[in-house]
Amino acid sequence: MNTAPIITSGTRTASTSNSNNYIISCSGEPEVTTGTFTGNIDVSNSNSGVIGLNIGANAQARAITMTRITPVSPNTSVFTTSNQEISPTDSLSYIAAFEFNNQLDLLNPGVSTNAIVNNPGNLYGVASLTGGQTVSLFADNAAPFTKLDLAITSPSQTQTTIRTEIQEAANSSATLNDGSISQLTVGPASGGFEESFDEINGGTSRIILAGRNSALAPAGPSISFAPEPGFGALLLGKQTANGNFVITWDQFNGAADTPQYAVVTPTGTIIQQATPVFFATGGLGLATFGNGNLLLVGENSAAPNVLSGEFFNSTGASASVPFLIASSAAGDRLLQPSVAALSNNDFVVTWLDSTPSGSATVQAEIFGQTGQALSSPITVASSNGTNDVFSPTVTSLGNNQFVVGWETQFITSNQFTADTQVFSASFPVPNDFYGDGYSDLIWQNTDGQAVIWEQNGTTAFGGGPAGPDPGLGWNLIGTGDFNGDGLSDFLWQNTNGQADIWEMDGTNKIGGGTVGPNPGPNWDVIGSGDFNHDGNSDILWQNTTTGQAVIWEMNGTNVIGGGPVSQNGAALNAGPSWKAIGTGDFNGDGYSDILWQNTVTGQAAIWEMNGTNVLGNGAGGLVSQNGMALNAGPSWTAIGTGDFNGDGHSDILWQNTVTGQAAIWEMNGNNVIGGGPVSQNGVALNAGPSWKAIGTGDYFGDGHTDILWQNTNGQAAIWDMNGNNVIGGGPVVSPNGAALNPGMSWHAIA
Repeated sequence: MNTAPIITSGTRTASTSNSNNYIISCSGEPEVTTGTFTGNIDVSNSNSGVIGLNIGANAQARAITMTRITPVSPNTSVFTTSNQEISPTDSLSYIAAFEFNNQLDLLNPGVSTNAIVNNPGNLYGVASLTGGQTVSLFADNAAPFTKLDLAITSPSQTQTTIRTEIQEAANSSATLNDGSISQLTVGPASGGFEESFDEINGGTSRIILAGRNSALAPAGPSISFAPEPGFGALLLGKQTANGNFVITWDQFNGAADTPQYAVVTPTGTIIQQATPVFFATGGLGLATFGNGNLLLVGENSAAPNVLSGEFFNSTGASASVPFLIASSAAGDRLLQPSVAALSNNDFVVTWLDSTPSGSATVQAEIFGQTGQALSSPITVASSNGTNDVFSPTVTSLGNNQFVVGWETQFITSNQFTADTQVFSASFPVPNDFYGDGYSDLIWQNTDGQAVIWEQNGTTAFGGGPAGPDPGLGWNLIGTGDFNGDGLSDFLWQNTNGQADIWEMDGTNKIGGGTVGPNPGPNWDVIGSGDFNHDGNSDILWQNTTTGQAVIWEMNGTNVIGGGPVSQNGAALNAGPSWKAIGTGDFNGDGYSDILWQNTVTGQAAIWEMNGTNVLGNGAGGLVSQNGMALNAGPSWTAIGTGDFNGDGHSDILWQNTVTGQAAIWEMNGNNVIGGGPVSQNGVALNAGPSWKAIGTGDYFGDGHTDILWQNTNGQAAIWDMNGNNVIGGGPVVSPNGAALNPGMSWHAIA
């Protein structure tokens, strides 16, 4: 299937799930002077999926920042935002925290009583501690430019501890200015946080890093250095995967203002301090990735209407050429970029597109691991004559979701709100010929004719014959999105070995043709997957005699790369006793992997792929559990793959060839982490030996893979799945509810 994502907006629906929750931590005007906030939370635009916070009467929510909370269990992954709320009528302000899930449901209704602190100074950010607590860094209002304070909230956001004067300026002439706080996830201070801020003292300045562990004791990188020449205004700091810490700031030296960055080791040694040459001042977006690399995004110094990006390695050395993020009309400025790495190491960028007339839009777009655009940009929010938008920020949630925050100023009332909206990098579902987010049912007659039933769950409400009849000798192998248009296409193979692609739009064949040279009848097309992560499906082949696998990387019907599946430059052959079953993304990195099964023993294996290259597991990637190879046995056949539990990792669907019982193994890489017999209400559910599991798809459009069955009499059925639990489904029916059976001469393909 095509792995090019589509950005879809979250909607506010009733939900009790706490997966991917997040917290909004604000500062603003208290309703009473005791420091306990008793006002109401004004949640605006809730039906459109936007949460706007305006906390307290006449308060202004400002300075929004966000972070994901450290998970306290595998099923709890919480995320926080913080913003500063200031009264327009006096100087009072406060900080508070609010927890939402990824459906934008308020999880702690009593949160309106949890003002973190009464009348703080500027709020610089929020980070997570081990156990789900959040910590906010802000200026001490009694000495707003010389001291910094911390506020630590409990996981329930109902209790707060204030740590005052955690940092003081060097002397009475020095001031502490821009600040930042971020999580530490690697090293002895893991679970703690890093404070970063700049200090100006007369004609000089210095940038200070101060790390703390979860007990708030000093730990992690701690250093101060002078960003000469000129003054540094700190923008952002984050830890890399190898424990280094990277910070970015704007350098003001009077003549030219430039962004800079530095990489600091865990022991406080600066190993890189440089100016990325193509960036202009105006703020750098920063993201760090699991491979240790980091990404900077900023306004292009040669063209202010262009936003560019560049990768750097963990020591701060350039790891790519600059690449285009976005461009706009001449005269526009692309400002305030923010970047977040998604769970599969793709990334999302948000920015403000500001026009000379003063209007602005908050934009977002998803990019691949090498900087290639994977989606079209979307407009998250825009000014409309009555309000202005600014200060966008983005934070990654689990399962390739992310949340965008921004500030809105209502011009006539001079009110400000902090707004958030959750989005998904949702990937096109397999076998979706109409682009509606539902898998469709594909049939082929014994005479060669293909038919598509347009599905919504078990209901076939449209479709018909798909393209011309190719005739005898052509087998419909499966589907994929070979031209990257978001619609599934047909993949065929002739009995002589020749492959063919039909590019489809619904039931209409709109393009395609013969694919590459004919490898001969000893080569079987196994299926399709996106092995090079370019958004176009590729073809997986296997030689029926030798067992060798080959990948053709595709662009439409054109073979643009690929070759034998290899490791360390040498062809890797599992051997003729291993059959390639299909493809899936088992490690969640955005690249398709290969699922194998031994035809003698029944043992399954997974080869994690990057293009044609087998990554570290190689031929040793036997499917395992708790470090031991797990073998279902020769009476079990691996049917296919799909994401049954919705965690972003492909799982394996099995069927017993004797009893007909189906089972699902939930996977993380080649490790079985859950699953079991397909069940309903806790009892194993067996369709029986007259029903064959044909394949998988998301027929109900809920992000969980479902099972397609066909009876020996021709009848098809779909089981609606959540993990290995059947939650609905039944026979495929017409819109009036009548069972549809095309007859025994029709074979369900997917």
